[in-house]
Amino acid sequence: MICGIMMPTNLKVSCHRLESTDVIQYKPETAYLLELLRCGLSQQQPSPLPENVKLERLLQLAKRHDVFLLTVQAMYDNGIIGDAEIGDWGTYRAQNLVKSFNQMETLELLRHALNSEKVDFMVLKGGHIRALYPHPELREMADLDILVRPESMDTAGNILAANGFVLREKGENHFEYFKVPYTSVELHWELMSRDHAISRYFSDAWKRAVATGRGTEYCFSPEDELIFLIGHAAKHYFYYGTGIRSVLDIYVFQNAHPNLSTHKSYLQRELKKAGIAKFANNITDLANVWFGNSEAELSAGALEMMEFIVNSSTYGLGGTHVKMAVKQMMEQGLSERQSKCKYLFSIVFPNHYTMQKMYPALKSAPFLLPFCWVARGLRTLLRRPKAIVREFTKVKDTKIL
Repeated sequence: MICGIMMPTNLKVSCHRLESTDVIQYKPETAYLLELLRCGLSQQQPSPLPENVKLERLLQLAKRHDVFLLTVQAMYDNGIIGDAEIGDWGTYRAQNLVKSFNQMETLELLRHALNSEKVDFMVLKGGHIRALYPHPELREMADLDILVRPESMDTAGNILAANGFVLREKGENHFEYFKVPYTSVELHWELMSRDHAISRYFSDAWKRAVATGRGTEYCFSPEDELIFLIGHAAKHYFYYGTGIRSVLDIYVFQNAHPNLSTHKSYLQRELKKAGIAKFANNITDLANVWFGNSEAELSAGALEMMEFIVNSSTYGLGGTHVKMAVKQMMEQGLSERQSKCKYLFSIVFPNHYTMQKMYPALKSAPFLLPFCWVARGLRTLLRRPKAIVREFTKVKDTKIL
């Protein structure tokens, strides 16, 4: 089956320790965290806890990147720590394990319910990729992401409500539902919000949908799934920042689908079409160095990505959105000056989709957009003049290497 879930039986992971070089500098906790993740995937023996690694710092780092469970399990399985050493972190570990199992149970319940109501759907991101991990419950995730056709949103929402979920927030491309105590479901009608540049490529996911043979459940082909994983990572990287787990997911997915290499021309063409070809090269190279057997020399772009990701977290690092947005535009062929001007233009004149959030009347009267731009500009000028100066100064002073 082209997109049936594949359980890897022999992850090709080397459990060697990443060493710092003149070019690559790893903090002790970072180097050991990456070793533990490699060993957690391959179920090999990691080295003992190094003397220069502080356990509290290591666990905080793992938590920040949402790889806490996999990290701690690798240490437990190999006798590096036990209940005495983990201390109060044991409660956090237990809570997250319960959350993972609850998410997995909820997903199966929703699969059955959506099938019963003949609703076409796709399980996205973590809900799909965690099945490729040796122990799925150790792949942490904040929420379940499910895509349905736009015309099925009401039916799918009613299914969630019937199963105890309450609508908590209406997003740009999804509705967020929540069920006490901690189960969150994002019900999507689009893969990405339209105010992200790369969203245009992913605007009609159903054209790429493939039947799984499991009722009304669909998925992407492995090639399109990889493009979406990379695209989702790129969205976070360029707009908010992203963490180690995104790199780990890409490695696990590629390793579980070895035949992807036979579709290289398709992948290259589509990644270029999506505007993320260079990003894809950098993040896959980094994934293979961190978690695979590759000893290739990382490019300058991949080295910069490595530093940024290590210092970020799964859902971002504040204060970097300008640099990342400008860099993405430059990777599409614009000069630094042109990219900064385009970025400023997008701030002063947001697109119609973004402006609708501030001026709902635009949904039925799009011709009012220029007037709304003027109104927004005047309001900002009168209420927050210093914010305008700060933003323009931030863009002007941003250094792009």
